[in-house]
Amino acid sequence: MARWIISAILAGAASAALQAMFLSPSLITALLVYLSPLPLFLTGFSYGPTSTVLASLVGAAISMLIFSGFWPPIIYLLTAALAPIVISRLALLNRPAGGVHNEGETSIGDVLWYPEGRMVLWLAAIASLAVALTILSIGTDIKAYHEFLASIAKETFTAIESQMPAGQEFPKEQFVSLLVKMMPVVAAALWLMSSVLNMRLAIAILSKQQKLLRPWADFGRMTFPKNSVFVLFITMIAAYFLPGIAGLMALGAAGAFASAFIVSGLSVVHGLLAKHPARTLFLTVLYAMLLIFNWLIALPLILLALFDANGNIRKNNNQTTE
Repeated sequence: MARWIISAILAGAASAALQAMFLSPSLITALLVYLSPLPLFLTGFSYGPTSTVLASLVGAAISMLIFSGFWPPIIYLLTAALAPIVISRLALLNRPAGGVHNEGETSIGDVLWYPEGRMVLWLAAIASLAVALTILSIGTDIKAYHEFLASIAKETFTAIESQMPAGQEFPKEQFVSLLVKMMPVVAAALWLMSSVLNMRLAIAILSKQQKLLRPWADFGRMTFPKNSVFVLFITMIAAYFLPGIAGLMALGAAGAFASAFIVSGLSVVHGLLAKHPARTLFLTVLYAMLLIFNWLIALPLILLALFDANGNIRKNNNQTTE
């Protein structure tokens, strides 16, 4: 049996096993669930998109056996498999190196490879689609959607409340209201960030093993095309003006593309600190602050990415590849 087939089968089984951790909810298993696309990225970047498709089908079949139903494999294909399939295909696209290229593309000889920044934007588009389909699966009535999420949230917060010392009240109603309103943004942001993390982890792992099918640029070189700024603004405007379910789907898209620009902002910081002696310390502090303060740090990163998309501020840092 060909090596790529064996790799695909093992990757699909590993991916399905990681997503099955959902059956034992805890903080650690939740993190493992978000790693379910990693084996698919690994096989796709080392053997190509055909291997990713086969691995995804294996994973979907195993998910059907584990969860016993029609929807689990559909959810698996949408949340874990779609991104690796699309990205592993895009990763092999290339063109002659002649002409202008200013998106941080990797150039080897006379070949220019598909830019990593555009891949992140594709991931944002897939995140928007995943959130939209999830919302539609709940229903097309905004009231039913709110009631469904509120019932789940109340169960969760009631469990938290029961663990609190006697006499202390948990602001359950306020948290439920906030969660229902922000769910599309949170879901899209988490999906986008985990997908980018899985993609970069796969690149790092395979780079050390020298099994990558293409060269990849350093994360600090990644940038977005100028017209991507309009996509972000359009999704934000749509989220503000569209009513009902359409507004919720637009809100998810806005969250996905805003998160993509956070990733781009982090790339700018990586690029600017490429030769700084305290680079590791600065980046450690930045990521820690991003985890703790969230959008207070995220907003400056988005603005930094917007400036970079309209005029590359890392022009002197575009020579290294990984």
